[in-house]
Amino acid sequence: MLIGEFDELMEAVPFRPFDLVVADGRTFKVRGPQYAWHPPGSLRTIFVAHTPGRIARLIDLHYVTQVIFEAEPNGRVRRRRRR
Repeated sequence: MLIGEFDELMEAVPFRPFDLVVADGRTFKVRGPQYAWHPPGSLRTIFVAHTPGRIARLIDLHYVTQVIFEAEPNGRVRRRRRR
């Protein structure tokens, strides 16, 4: 995943919560725009927080293998695979 793709996910209106799956199989849930961010000028690293004010994980976007959106109102789950 590229930083521009991450920015598109974060700036979507309306925001849709999603999971980031990394190469080792771990999953990180992004519940809202306040739960994930990247430093200015960063091209590949982001932070994902579990809860506001609590622990945050540093993630290298090059290791993100999937983006999984929460189920849509019709019950379908949309997956986006890395190209």
